[in-house]
Amino acid sequence: MKTWHIYSEGDFVLFRDKADKIYFNNKYAAASYKTSVDTLGSCILSTHFHTLADADNEEQVEELEHILKVSYGMYYRHKYGHTVGNNFKIKHSRVVGKENIADKLVYVMANPVHHFISESPFTEQFSSASYIFTKENMPLIFRKAVAEYVTTLGELTTRRRLELLSKDSLPDDYYVDPEGFILPNSFINVAKARAYFNCSIRRFRYLVDTSLKDTN
Repeated sequence: MKTWHIYSEGDFVLFRDKADKIYFNNKYAAASYKTSVDTLGSCILSTHFHTLADADNEEQVEELEHILKVSYGMYYRHKYGHTVGNNFKIKHSRVVGKENIADKLVYVMANPVHHFISESPFTEQFSSASYIFTKENMPLIFRKAVAEYVTTLGELTTRRRLELLSKDSLPDDYYVDPEGFILPNSFINVAKARAYFNCSIRRFRYLVDTSLKDTN
């Protein structure tokens, strides 16, 4: 499979609140499932998003992008009364080589740190970093608490599932919290992402801590 960096760019505020990010996160989960795009890492900020994903061909990536642009455009217009227009531009580029992929994964997951939004990607809900190294980063008692807090899509009522997914199809074993947020470790290939850091949170932390901040 080929690895792709999929991202949007611009200064327009696409995601104005938490609900917007949750909607986009869930739509990405559904779109990646539909297109068979295998996600390695993700991050959603207010003006843009980043993902790193594997796909057999570029057409899958382009279909994913089309689904995201159309669906989020409709959501935004319905909620805010005007369109995003050309402010929502999604691009993609190939990433080749294990070291380059690892570096790009750090960039994607540590993006809130790059932009000085948070001190650590591990405390940011919309970065996948904390969902990849959960066992190493969170004591067992907290992991048990999280397990009690979330449920699976299969356990939701038909009405609630329809509210969250509309006509989208997702596996019953995907985890979702009470706010309707589908946990990234449901749709991210955690094992593959960990492998790029030799399954070592120490290595990942080192790469995050030594990555460059955005001068802007």
